[in-house]
Amino acid sequence: MVWRKHIFLSLAVLLLTIGNGWAETWDLDLNAGGSSLTGGIHYRSYMDTGYLRFGGSGVWADENSKEYQWGSADFMVGSDTMVPGLMCELGLRGLAGSAKDSNYSGDIGAIGFAANAYYLFSRDVLVIPLELYGGVVWSPNLLSFLDTETFTEVDLGIGIRVIKNASIRVGYTNFRVEMEGKPTSWVLKHDFVQLGLVLRF
Repeated sequence: MVWRKHIFLSLAVLLLTIGNGWAETWDLDLNAGGSSLTGGIHYRSYMDTGYLRFGGSGVWADENSKEYQWGSADFMVGSDTMVPGLMCELGLRGLAGSAKDSNYSGDIGAIGFAANAYYLFSRDVLVIPLELYGGVVWSPNLLSFLDTETFTEVDLGIGIRVIKNASIRVGYTNFRVEMEGKPTSWVLKHDFVQLGLVLRF
């Protein structure tokens, strides 16, 4: 599909730009479910007070009458010094894409407030390097555009850090997107479970 080529091409260009302009770390993730696919590339720059993380990601899903896809750009600030093993992030996510459900369809556009948390258990607590993560993205009506009225995303997951710079994860994602429509408004609601891999360089 053309939109998938555009998303992955944009992510590849972003990766090359990041790699040429900065020399710190970046994360690559790819996750798949029975009828969904997500992936992203993010750059992380560490400072004395924490870090900056920015990059892009994409999501595609096609299940029964529901089909949607969008790309997103993230700008986050975070800290891994508040509690050992715990990292928290706050920032913004911009989204653009499209969705349809049965006889309804529309374009998605939003700028959402984003919050993420990650916790890696130390070897003193667990022999297995287990990690937990969660995140929320919410865009109110004033920051939603095109056919979108509000956007909400919730992510929860667990992973095993098989080596220092790679994790295998199982995650749950829930979307709720309120859309304008003619003759009536409609709501895209969907959730899925995915298995994925995160690489850190």
